Amino acid sequence: MAKKYSNKIKYLAIWTTLLLGSTPCFAQDTLTPFTLLDQQDHPHAIAFPAHKPCILIIGDRDSANQAKEWGASLGLQLKDKVTYIAIAAMGGVPELFRGFAKGSINNPRPTLLDWDNKISTPLGLEPKQCLVILTNKTGTILTTQKGPLTPEKLQQLVVKFQKLIDPH
Repeated sequence: MAKKYSNKIKYLAIWTTLLLGSTPCFAQDTLTPFTLLDQQDHPHAIAFPAHKPCILIIGDRDSANQAKEWGASLGLQLKDKVTYIAIAAMGGVPELFRGFAKGSINNPRPTLLDWDNKISTPLGLEPKQCLVILTNKTGTILTTQKGPLTPEKLQQLVVKFQKLIDPH
């Protein structure tokens, strides 16, 4: 009898793996409020509802250039129609080197520092892959893009944004 249940559990595990592995899903459906310090040690509270849709651009040390490319391209496309939030996933930085890491950020806009990856990881950031998230004004995640900027990924995000501001 134990073998009968063992096989059922094995098949359930296989099907679960197949389904979860092939189904796109978000670690979260809606952003929860959070506060992080920027590179100047100023706190930034992110909460919803907001006045505009938001785009979060999240990267680690290895995907910082990807994040810069996304930020520049989205800035040209969407201009001031959204709130941009840049987050640096700094979980791998030892305490001793945090001052140096913070000083190496050369973004003129605030970059929020996620020292423990408590925000970045639950949102789905993967090592060496920039994560771009579009939310509506209530913080509902509408779409995400991972990895380097490509024309196709940019177009998908811009189309989703256009449908958000002009649903007709």
